[in-house]
Amino acid sequence: MILTMFLDKPSIASSMFTAWMECNVVNADARKLTYVEFPTKFVWQRGDRIWKPLKVGKCIGRIHSVSPNLGEAYFLRILLNKVKGPKSFEEIRTVNGEEYSSFRDACYALGLLDDDKEYIDAIKEVSHSGSGFYLRFLFATLLMCNSMSKPEVVWENTWEYLADGILYNQRQRFKSPDLSLNEDQLKNLILFEIEQVLLRNNLSLKNYKNMPIPDVDYVSSSNNRLIIEELDYDIPIMNTEFDRMFLALTNEQRHIFLDIMTAVKQNKGGVFFVYGYGGTGKTFFMENNICSY
Repeated sequence: MILTMFLDKPSIASSMFTAWMECNVVNADARKLTYVEFPTKFVWQRGDRIWKPLKVGKCIGRIHSVSPNLGEAYFLRILLNKVKGPKSFEEIRTVNGEEYSSFRDACYALGLLDDDKEYIDAIKEVSHSGSGFYLRFLFATLLMCNSMSKPEVVWENTWEYLADGILYNQRQRFKSPDLSLNEDQLKNLILFEIEQVLLRNNLSLKNYKNMPIPDVDYVSSSNNRLIIEELDYDIPIMNTEFDRMFLALTNEQRHIFLDIMTAVKQNKGGVFFVYGYGGTGKTFFMENNICSY
């Protein structure tokens, strides 16, 4: 007798699957078996829609293959070959007493998935001879092939290699050899290029859980020369300059400055009018302190 478990047919699989977990609650022998092994000792009663101990013969259980593109269903299928006697979905995701938020994380904790080190090493090795554009295309290809168990881990360990050429391209585009980009701008430009490759293949970074998504505002600002020039300053130097100028304020100027900054920080808004005779320090106060801050 062959018993087929159709996980891809919710109307059938859901009842058989949940009934399996219900059987694990009341039957100690059932808890010794994985879902795949279960039909060797139990048989599905269609009429009663319950599992009963098998008295004669043996059933053969079979779970249909699941594409990695289906995400959690794929990782659940992996676990069903390993986890014995779970009484709930939460128990299926529990490893060594710790409940994980996803079937994928549970698979990872059980060592059922690769640690992706081979992909991290491969990208680092290719970086010695391949261009940054090629590396970004390679990363997008690995995403499309569902090769990586945790693409976000590979991303965090290789984004600096994937950034190769990004700054050079921006400097060439804006004809600004002294242009600099911060880490967030670099990451967003990398992700933007990867996203373009995925979109051409009817995919998106949104399809990959835990992968960052390019911030449209950051990408826009990183491609705007005027914004880049305004943001292209050395923060530590600016802080040192501010501290020096703040100490040079008179008590009255400092009081006004603190009132204005309190309104800014608390998002209260307001209109402030600074007046005084010539030589009282209005220009120093306005240009050197408020603007510097």
